[in-house]
Amino acid sequence: NQPRGNIEDWLKENQPAWLKWLDNRTFYYASMRGQLFPFVDALRNLGAPLVIIGPAHLRKLSDILPVAGFIEIPSTDAWHSFAVILEACEAWRGVPTCFSVSAGPTSSPLVWRLFARGFGDGWLLDVGSLWDIYCGVRSRGYHSRITPEIRRRNLEGA
Repeated sequence: NQPRGNIEDWLKENQPAWLKWLDNRTFYYASMRGQLFPFVDALRNLGAPLVIIGPAHLRKLSDILPVAGFIEIPSTDAWHSFAVILEACEAWRGVPTCFSVSAGPTSSPLVWRLFARGFGDGWLLDVGSLWDIYCGVRSRGYHSRITPEIRRRNLEGA
């Protein structure tokens, strides 16, 4: 969004009708407002494997989500692990899988490559730093606005 300016206009002109891209800031805003629970609930009831791609601290997500697999990446500069990450994803080939990707700048190329390799029959979610605060890591400034009550609403509902 930042390098291109208005991504919505670019998507209107370039995105195929069958491919749906959503801005991941939607998740951040919902998290800050205590409105993330519908997303969390959907992941809990997905009926498909949820695979987390992210740094080690995200292993704690298994306490709040039904994590079927975890692909650990370095906490900084995951680009050097790109091929290893792709190879680890192959274990989920043929199974509609939800990949939750938190790999910094490597996330976008990773999602595109997974899609190109045929993993688009599931869900490829670049969620950025969304899960950090729920795993005890305040990696972004907006995390300071997520109070214990907001965190509870996001994980348990109203």
